[in-house]
Amino acid sequence: MFLQQQLQAHAVEREQVLAVLNEKTRENSQLRRDYQHIMDIAAGKEAVLLKVQQENMRLSTMSDPSGSQEMFRETIQNLSRIIRRTLRSTR
Repeated sequence: MFLQQQLQAHAVEREQVLAVLNEKTRENSQLRRDYQHIMDIAAGKEAVLLKVQQENMRLSTMSDPSGSQEMFRETIQNLSRIIRRTLRSTR
């Protein structure tokens, strides 16, 4: 009788351990999906930043006969600052 009770207790404990293991496995899978999603977002933002920086360089090397190049440069710098702040605020 005592051995049968022990066997039942071990079976119950085993089921509990398996239930916890299954739950932790699901949590781990969700965390991996979340991590991948965040990395995809970060990669997208880095690509946008690189593109804006390249455009900034292209625009800064253009000559402007009308004399508004300084205003152009300030606009690009301001846009770059806004993008950097946006990227920092999403981290």
